[in-house]
Amino acid sequence: MNLRVLGLTFLLAGASIDFARAGALLDFDFCIKGDSSFGNCGTITGEIIGLKSWGCSSPCDVIITSLPRNLGVRMSDFSVDSSCWTVYDDSFTVRCGQITCANFYSIGDDGKYAFAINHDGTNEFENILKNRGVGNLCGLDGVTFTQVKPCSSVPEPSQYAAFVFLAVVGLSVWRRRFASAAMARLSA
Repeated sequence: MNLRVLGLTFLLAGASIDFARAGALLDFDFCIKGDSSFGNCGTITGEIIGLKSWGCSSPCDVIITSLPRNLGVRMSDFSVDSSCWTVYDDSFTVRCGQITCANFYSIGDDGKYAFAINHDGTNEFENILKNRGVGNLCGLDGVTFTQVKPCSSVPEPSQYAAFVFLAVVGLSVWRRRFASAAMARLSA
């Protein structure tokens, strides 16, 4: 009976560490290679920041890091976030460290630019005012995602504290039961 309590305590502590690891946020680089269907060839690169490590979520931010020169856009890493762009669709699904589903569409800078990842099968950046864009119609297959920093197998320090706390509680319960059983044997 006493070993069951101790084992259960260690099992709960280990599970809490696994749940904490599953809650980590992931960052991904993306690359969209444009084709001639948009009139301009070139590559769009950027980063998706802060996706949940499992399931569907919205990123904390999307940053475009490079665009082809022929779009007429002065490029200095600009962010596609809700404070300066209007985001209409914003959903990414991550499974086993890979983006398996995406739908992102935003219009920014007072309607001058549009950016999409797998929005109705379209991946593109468009300069609306100059009617120039680059992208492809390949859906999710037209975007390459690379995880920037894989999930660490090392739990957060707070999870170590939870593990130690549960271990101490389990040990104290075990010792109390062991001591009361020993006292009962001595008094008998």
